[in-house]
Amino acid sequence: MLFLSKLKQYYNGKSMIFRYVLIVFILIIILLQFIRPRSASTVSTNSSWFIQSFGNLDFAWEDVPMDWKYILNQERLDRELLVTKLNYSQFALTHKRQWLYLDYIQKALKKSGIPSDFQYLPMIESYLKETVVSAAGAAGMRQFMPWTAIKYWLIVNEFVDQRFDPFLSTDAAMLYLKDLYSIFDNWTLVLAAYNRWEYGLQSDMQNQFQFWYYDLYLNNETHRFVFRALAMKYLMQDRYSYFDPSILWEQYSLPNIQTIQVWAIQDLRIRAKDNWHSYLQVKQLNPRIRKNLLPDGKWAIRVFKD
Repeated sequence: MLFLSKLKQYYNGKSMIFRYVLIVFILIIILLQFIRPRSASTVSTNSSWFIQSFGNLDFAWEDVPMDWKYILNQERLDRELLVTKLNYSQFALTHKRQWLYLDYIQKALKKSGIPSDFQYLPMIESYLKETVVSAAGAAGMRQFMPWTAIKYWLIVNEFVDQRFDPFLSTDAAMLYLKDLYSIFDNWTLVLAAYNRWEYGLQSDMQNQFQFWYYDLYLNNETHRFVFRALAMKYLMQDRYSYFDPSILWEQYSLPNIQTIQVWAIQDLRIRAKDNWHSYLQVKQLNPRIRKNLLPDGKWAIRVFKD
């Protein structure tokens, strides 16, 4: 009471302008009490909004651990979700290219007995772009190295490189994935081995005495690889919630093409002109043809139908 009495006495002794300033100052202090920054715990919880929205996480029916022992997996997944989401131009192009190859890929997976989640593998490898070449020399939609491609019956030489054929490389990928599963007996390890190479992953497992992907210390690329696939899976499944539909636009469809058989071509430009095709179109439809000639042999060439 003594404090209030002294405050009243102090207040009455001041000018009207000072009184107004004092009232405004007190009101600001009171208002600031209701506008407090979020606590650290609140920020930590909200930073994982992706994870909370997904519930139980899995790849190829195998659960992704997120409990106390594997709590850092939350950050690993959030990182890939944010990177993929922020790179919306590549995501939009992947979405638009999807229908060019999705039906073929899904049928190949089903026929081979491989989980459907592996449809996201070429999306993170190449964004479904069949002409991509990495700095290490991996090429095509499936990002095969030359020796792996040759092992699985793809032609790789100076004239033809079938790694750039999205359909033939998909067939080769099915064989490779099945072989990897026969080695690791675990689909998450199969996905990691596709990136790391089977011998590299086997060496990591033996040296660390660990046999589960989520217990392995790996190089940065393979450390992120499975979580990149998870991010692509969940963003693709719920794409219209995370992206403005106007950004995605319409999806591409396969052009009306036919396949013709040829035995040899001395000059692809002349052959295209003589058959009423443009050189540009032939090269776009057949990126596996590396030069302007094809040696003796039976070759399939895709062209637009008349």
